[in-house]
Amino acid sequence: MKTDVGEEEEIKDEHRDDLEKPSAENGSEEKPVLVNNEQLDALISELGADWKKLATELNFPEDDISYFETETEDLPSQARKMLTIWQENEADRATPGNLQIALQEVGLVHIARKVFGQT
Repeated sequence: MKTDVGEEEEIKDEHRDDLEKPSAENGSEEKPVLVNNEQLDALISELGADWKKLATELNFPEDDISYFETETEDLPSQARKMLTIWQENEADRATPGNLQIALQEVGLVHIARKVFGQT
């Protein structure tokens, strides 16, 4: 499902940076809001075979995608393995906003909305 350009930009603008602004009072930066297990579980249950599209958008090479497919037999396990490695590799950038942008980029806006809510 494709989105209108305005809708795409709206999603990107809202989630471009999930980091809180530095606090003026204490001069420290807030931690980013990271994707949680409940969100990951919901995403995994919605993705099905589309996890490969998301993996490509999250910059996993074809060799890694093939590895996930051979390591586990079912689609949810493959998606979970890919997303777990993405979380480990991305650390502070493993945010709901970044996942929403990636889902939108591969035409899975409906999944982003179902998992993360209306944007």
